Amino acid sequence: MQKRLQVELAARWPAFALLGEEMTAAEQVHLLSMQGQGLWCLDPLDGTSNFAAGIPFFAVSLALIVDGAAQVAVVY
Repeated sequence: MQKRLQVELAARWPAFALLGEEMTAAEQVHLLSMQGQGLWCLDPLDGTSNFAAGIPFFAVSLALIVDGAAQVAVVY
C-alpha cells in the first residue's frame, strides 16, 4: 500500500515528499527535519492489530502537512 500510494502521490504532486510508517527511523527523522516543504504522512494500515485479528476496523490514513499544519487529511 505504501509503495503504491507513494507512486500515485508523486505522479500528481511531485513537490511533496512522503513520510510513511514503513520507512526507517532515520528516513523519517530526515523528512521531518525538512522545513518549508509539504509532506504527505501515511499510515498504510492504521489498526494493524485489528487487521491481524480479523476485526474489520482498520484504515488507510493520509495527511498533507505544510509547515507543521495539516492542510488535508483522509481516512479510508
